[in-house]
Amino acid sequence: ENRVGPTVISHSMGSLVWAETLKLLVQTTDVVAKPGIWWSLQPAMHRRVFMDDGEYNIVPKIYTSSDSGRAIVWYSRLDLILSTIYLLSKRGFALGQYGCPVGRIPQRDVTSWVKEAHGMRHLRSSLGDFFERIKPILTEEADLYGI
Repeated sequence: ENRVGPTVISHSMGSLVWAETLKLLVQTTDVVAKPGIWWSLQPAMHRRVFMDDGEYNIVPKIYTSSDSGRAIVWYSRLDLILSTIYLLSKRGFALGQYGCPVGRIPQRDVTSWVKEAHGMRHLRSSLGDFFERIKPILTEEADLYGI
């Protein structure tokens, strides 16, 4: 409901849902004139999806062609879910584990904060609460993006 478009914060498969939504909107309407803000946390998508030959190559164009568009991808090189289940099921590396090979959308390596967690704390409870660990960068990023 802000004047720059929607604010979308997605995690894992939610990032795939938003990318697919944007792709469908571009194909069927002109609704994405103001894409707004997209904060994609450890997306469970192939790391090449935003490349020129990728399935969602339109997404970086949407966010870089508008003054109101801002997007960022958080990735963690140690992400347990993306380095095991995703890798085995999709036979490829995830955007949320390694980022995009070419920075078509701004990215942030959050490995040192997130470790292997995929937004969960029950796999390695000794690390402490996931959101407490990322609170400093959540606050910094939210301020940067006006969220």
